[in-house]
Amino acid sequence: MKVGFRVDGSKDIGMGHISRCLNIAEKFKKINVSSYFISKDFQDGYLSSIKSRGFKIFAIKKNSSIAEDSKFTYKKIKKYKLSFLFVDSYYLNESWEKGIFKICKIVKINDFFKNTKAEIIINPNKIYIPSTKNTKKIYLCGKKFTILHNDFIKFRNKSINNFKNNLKLKKVLIFFGVFEKSTFILNKVLKELNFINFNNIKYTVIFGNSLIAKKFNKKKYPNLNINYVSSVKNLAKEIYYSDFFIGGAGSTIWERLCLGKKSISLLLAKNQFDKEKFRQIENFHSFLDSNTSSRNLKSFLQDSLKKNLKQNKKIFTLNDGFGVNRIVRKVLGKKKLHIKLRMIKKNDLYILYNWANSPNVRKNAINQNNITFFQHEKWFNKKQKNRHSYIFIAEDNLKTPLGQIRFDYFKSNNNFEIDVSVDETFLNFGIGSYLLQNGIKKIFRLKKYKDPKISANVLSKNINSIRLFSRNGFKKINQDNRMINFRYFK
Repeated sequence: MKVGFRVDGSKDIGMGHISRCLNIAEKFKKINVSSYFISKDFQDGYLSSIKSRGFKIFAIKKNSSIAEDSKFTYKKIKKYKLSFLFVDSYYLNESWEKGIFKICKIVKINDFFKNTKAEIIINPNKIYIPSTKNTKKIYLCGKKFTILHNDFIKFRNKSINNFKNNLKLKKVLIFFGVFEKSTFILNKVLKELNFINFNNIKYTVIFGNSLIAKKFNKKKYPNLNINYVSSVKNLAKEIYYSDFFIGGAGSTIWERLCLGKKSISLLLAKNQFDKEKFRQIENFHSFLDSNTSSRNLKSFLQDSLKKNLKQNKKIFTLNDGFGVNRIVRKVLGKKKLHIKLRMIKKNDLYILYNWANSPNVRKNAINQNNITFFQHEKWFNKKQKNRHSYIFIAEDNLKTPLGQIRFDYFKSNNNFEIDVSVDETFLNFGIGSYLLQNGIKKIFRLKKYKDPKISANVLSKNINSIRLFSRNGFKKINQDNRMINFRYFK
């Protein structure tokens, strides 16, 4: 199987589109799926980042028309027999797709919902799916599908393990992305910080590439302790070692939230003025229009940069870093799918919280009220200490969490009660049956229980769960208008 990426980057467009496509391509690489890039060559060095990661790239002339662009892409799809084409460009419209969608499935990455021939549409900034008569389209919307580098999962675990409720502000990281106007915004921010002159704060400024770094006057702000960096190999590491982040309102917002970092963002482009995105992360992040007055910016920075930062663990529920995994798995379906079951870990607190509060789970729960993070953490800690409670997580060969199964033992009747739920992204993947079959095997291997019974209580309106248990060795024991009691028979 082979996939393609039609994506552009330049000093005007920036590096964001290329970066997120590279993150997806790297994940495909881990399961031996080849990736090919098709990009316009604006002759400003932006394509070198693709070549340096070892991917084959086909350059389109920068002045090519939509029709020429589409024809060039069509030929490459045919020649290399690409199964899917990821398209990440605001410039390419539905007319560009007309010939392509007939020979290849299109996956559209876009911050706007526009007419498209794509079968799969990815929009991490939207929490709703637009009304459509075409039910065949798959919408991967919201924070679950943010496209981050795999390094963020690694450093996320470190951030969780080293979390502090109160933190002294010492290190501030500043990065506005890789585009031509970024230095203008950077100067505007540093000018106000220079006037405010926060004591004992060390600033690290990342430019993103050497071209932007060369143009910047690094001697302009004598009151600030600044370390200027042209580019970094591992942005996740830089964010992890900082206490606070100042940047744009693009994809780096999700990177900071993934690592639990407090930050502020300046809105730099029209697509960043998105109320839906703000609604997903309100209470944990502050925004300001980059065109604001110097007075407003100064006040904004003074209010945000506190000596003592109060932090909240709930910030880790906003982005788990598995967005690319979910995208890749959704595109592949059951192809190259290998599942394993593992015991829960301390850091599963956050994924279990999000699953427990997902609309589908709450709708079919006996108690349908939303669960607060405080309630969940208390429950989770209690379950971890309980020697007769077992929670297993199903994950695929990319270590994507797919679902969970819990067994609670009651000595009075020698019975385990089951709770099972599957990530809504992976419904109809057979995950529920896998959890039941393999979870039950693990319970029966436990020697401290002698011939335990296994049961489940299901709402009578929950048709999918009734089918799941009925197909996997469970039979109805009791039933009333509201509830069905199942028991497992070997």
